Amino acid sequence: MFDIDSIGLTNMANLMNHGLRNAQFMNNEVPGVSVTDEVMERMRIASEKSKEHGLREGVTIARETLERVRHRVAGVQVSAPLGRVDLALQVFEGLVETRAISS
Repeated sequence: MFDIDSIGLTNMANLMNHGLRNAQFMNNEVPGVSVTDEVMERMRIASEKSKEHGLREGVTIARETLERVRHRVAGVQVSAPLGRVDLALQVFEGLVETRAISS
């Protein structure tokens, strides 16, 4: 792995909160994507309750992930599952800006 800062690339995060089936697909079929066993289990448990529970857990996981990576990325894209922009926007709810503002 190399340091992207040294070559001037911008690092972006793409967060997806689509549910268990999508997480399984991404984990198994998309090169370079790895979904942890913990996340897969959380998605499985939530999805067993209902599709809506699964989607809400996806929002929670995306929000937690954003909190972990936000200081390391220049921006973030959150995909809207099933065209539900409301779920994508929920990832940003309660997010507090922590970057210093230059004067």
